[in-house]
Parts: sequence; C-alpha cells; structure tokens
Amino acid sequence: PPATAGNAAPAPAASPSPAPTASPSPAAK
Repeated sequence: PPATAGNAAPAPAASPSPAPTASPSPAAK
C-alpha cells in the first residue's frame, strides 16, 4: 500500500515504510 499519512505506521516489508529492516527506510537503522 502507498505510504500515506494514515499508513505511516509499520507496514509490510514490500512498502518503503519505517517497519522491517528489509525496507529501505531510516528506521531500518
């Protein structure tokens, strides 16, 4: 799903969101 304001929470690894380390996001660090 698209990273929207309502979906800014941990999302699947397929989405570039601050969730799993598999996602290319600053939170992955």
